[in-house]
Amino acid sequence: GLSEGLRAREHFGKHVITYSPGYTEDDIRQLCEFTHHLDFNSLSQWFRFREIVMTHPRFKSGELLCGLRVNPQCSTGDTPLYDPCVPGSRLGITADQLAGADLTGLSGLHFHTLCEQNSDDLEKTLVAVEEKFGHLLRSPQFTYLNMGGGHWITKPFYDRERLIRLVKETRAKYDVEVWLEPGEAAAIHTGVLRSEVLDVFDSAGHKLVILDISATAHMPDVLEMPYRPDVFLVE
Repeated sequence: GLSEGLRAREHFGKHVITYSPGYTEDDIRQLCEFTHHLDFNSLSQWFRFREIVMTHPRFKSGELLCGLRVNPQCSTGDTPLYDPCVPGSRLGITADQLAGADLTGLSGLHFHTLCEQNSDDLEKTLVAVEEKFGHLLRSPQFTYLNMGGGHWITKPFYDRERLIRLVKETRAKYDVEVWLEPGEAAAIHTGVLRSEVLDVFDSAGHKLVILDISATAHMPDVLEMPYRPDVFLVE
């Protein structure tokens, strides 16, 4: 969204890609000033803000491109809570929702369906993307495909050669730019969360510890996913 886009512009100063499940009008007006890709989660959001975007000088010059997040309805993960392809998902547009829609002004598609997965799951997803959205990607109107995040490219087991092949094949098949967003793969284990033990006591046979941080507030993935952080004792 807007806050991440602003940080990307400030700290990296390079190509900025922005996506959010929902924008406000103020978000859109600010983002039009600097982002290079502006991807929408739904047709209703795109239709609501299309005029603002398409009349902006950066859109008219081609410096600002817009896309839609699509849902290829291809589940490859193990945790339903983190699966954007489940029935009724709020993330991305399904092929039937795009049928007959006016896509004027759009030039990209964006999917994000992986979570800490290998490139074989990306290959399965691309088969579904071809089946449901290949006709759009082959249109001269569409010039980029964003494959989102969840690619664990820095893990020893990750099949990077397969990823390279898939990117090359996709570029050749559709004549589009291909973008990846492997954020966690690059940033994992680059920081720590420090906490102080405030109290230790027993209750019903359990050793309980009270900290000055909250899993709900600071580490929600520990509750939502089967994550267990590494814990280090510092005197």
